[in-house]
Amino acid sequence: MNSESELLESLVSAQDIKQLNNRLTKLMAERSIHAAIDGDKLKVLVDSILERSALVSDADRLLALAMLGRLANVARKRSETVLNGAQQLFRDKSPVSLDVLADGDERYYAALTISNMSANWVTEYCFFEAINTDTAEKARKELLKAALRESGTLSHFFSSLALYVKSLSLIENPESRAKRVRRILISLVEVCNEWKGECGASPGPQLAELVSTLQLTRDSIEDQVFGDIADAVLELLLRVIQLRFSFALLSESYSVLSVLKRVLGRSIWDTYIRRSAQVVGLRECLLETVLVLARQNKTDDAFLSLLSEVYGSRSNISLPLKKRLELAQDIDPGIRDWWASGGKKKREEGSPEHKVDVSVDQQIGSLMIEVSGAQAPMAKLNSAVVPILGISEPVLAASVKSAANGYVNIDRIAKQLARMRKLQLTDIKGARIEYNAMEHDMLGGHQSGVRMVKVVREGVQKDFSGRIKTLVKAWVEPIKD
Repeated sequence: MNSESELLESLVSAQDIKQLNNRLTKLMAERSIHAAIDGDKLKVLVDSILERSALVSDADRLLALAMLGRLANVARKRSETVLNGAQQLFRDKSPVSLDVLADGDERYYAALTISNMSANWVTEYCFFEAINTDTAEKARKELLKAALRESGTLSHFFSSLALYVKSLSLIENPESRAKRVRRILISLVEVCNEWKGECGASPGPQLAELVSTLQLTRDSIEDQVFGDIADAVLELLLRVIQLRFSFALLSESYSVLSVLKRVLGRSIWDTYIRRSAQVVGLRECLLETVLVLARQNKTDDAFLSLLSEVYGSRSNISLPLKKRLELAQDIDPGIRDWWASGGKKKREEGSPEHKVDVSVDQQIGSLMIEVSGAQAPMAKLNSAVVPILGISEPVLAASVKSAANGYVNIDRIAKQLARMRKLQLTDIKGARIEYNAMEHDMLGGHQSGVRMVKVVREGVQKDFSGRIKTLVKAWVEPIKD
């Protein structure tokens, strides 16, 4: 077995870059490379690679980058020593295309080195090569990772990619172009699934613009290829929503759906949505979004249209919507009916009765609660306290009696206002009832998992043209088992 010094000597004595690469490959295959780069030997080997790269062709210098990438991968914690040397090879201009390298491994290691360089050409090179390299998937992923890192947000990343994918129009064969797009999108999904950074301002619309720029056409391409492309696009959309659910509440986030449907055509789209696992995930996302909107007392025709896209028609969305909304007791019944009917049932809130100043009614309702709560104490004051004071403090007794009589007038006026505004107390204080967040406020804040509660303060309801709604919620406290 060769000594460590002999292993290193076999590398540094190579006549040129290609011979050095062959010997390095052999040592790695024999798992002897660690002995050759132990300690200071790593820097000696890096310097040897750099010396042999000084006066060679750009293709051979790109091969040197690949060699340095291999060494960095093996050296791990000492990779900085290797990558610092790589900066010297292409300080002022970008390398030639990765396609000049012999195989996918060499392209990957070259991409690994380039993605860790800081020259001003790196980002543009990563975008261009990620799009234009054909089958080097590991290299493509590494290049896209670097491009995304430099872009900073998914929105900017998708926008930049849209500029570079225009070069795919040079691929004349539609099937070859579609297969390239599939490979790019699959790598893109892997990269975005690993991304933990920002989404940016409008990743959904930018994704739609990117897919539009791909200029895909049916042109006798296999349905499976287009299905894979559509799945990858939807997975990117779901990843955006996974990172920031707030985008799920914006209908424009889903604009890529219309792009995909236009590309596939109605009949193929209908077949696709019946089979795709990604469509199942998107349906769940949209249904959950509708649940959130409904709980906010919102209706939105745009989301009904989106649901009809992923379910095939509006007639298909009624049942899943009903199932999703039926267990949520905190949703206004009118809102629930609007969604479940696919927007066919008009909201009753549109009637003139609902245009009254609800805040005034709420204030009157709050007054009713306070007056009602003081009724029993004031009655005792008049019947028990006033007679006692009349014996020892006649003047004070007269004042207290006047105050008690004044309360009676306040009570009468409050009840008159309530009748005029069609308000009434819930009359459930002390009752043990099932918790409903739309009608009850839980003392101490909402607690999940609580079903039965005790009412400790009345609520107030209003009659809206025969429909009773809660204006002031009753206060409740959990019943402990």
